[in-house]
Amino acid sequence: MGFEGATGKFGAKRALRVGVVGAGVMGTNHARVLAGLPDTTLIGIVDPLPEHRARATELAGCRAFATLDELLAEGVDAVTIAAPTHLHHEVALACIARGIHILV
Repeated sequence: MGFEGATGKFGAKRALRVGVVGAGVMGTNHARVLAGLPDTTLIGIVDPLPEHRARATELAGCRAFATLDELLAEGVDAVTIAAPTHLHHEVALACIARGIHILV
């Protein structure tokens, strides 16, 4: 059974808009996989370190953001959190507060 996609204002199917938080090895891999999924649009990846953002852009072919707020401002339906473990709680709560689905 596959994902049926998000629905727009009038019930029309549209791609799920996803983002990745954390552009280390695991986050970059998540971004690469998400970018290749059908009915999914990878909006981008967020990481405070410029070198991580550059690597993620190169390997996953996506936009990169320095802050979570920048990514969320682009409009995502869901994010996968691959930031360091001690940040999971803070990032998850920020997304939940905005009605964004999370995978931690």
